[in-house]
Amino acid sequence: MSLFNFTGSGVPLDALLLDIAEKLKDARAKMGWSQKTLADAAGIDRAYVGSVERGKQNFTFGGLKKITDALTKSIFDLIGQGAKSLSTSKQQQFQTSRPRFCLPPPGLLT
Repeated sequence: MSLFNFTGSGVPLDALLLDIAEKLKDARAKMGWSQKTLADAAGIDRAYVGSVERGKQNFTFGGLKKITDALTKSIFDLIGQGAKSLSTSKQQQFQTSRPRFCLPPPGLLT
């Protein structure tokens, strides 16, 4: 059994990144740190922290580890239960806002 049950969850990556971003911002704010302070403590660029906090950065596991180490948090504190940690309404928001693609009728492309 995998610790991260993202496969087949139906939750898009954007939703997961935003969920982690919210947790990261909350943890940083609780410490009273600016993005610059966190970046310096983690040994990463401030712009990277900003992108992660906006949910725009598809970060690496190593980058997330540097951030959580600086915040004295576990990676699991930010990842949580993955797709399970998202509220139902947030899951529905992302599922309905994504463009839907369908295959053309048979014979159309032949």
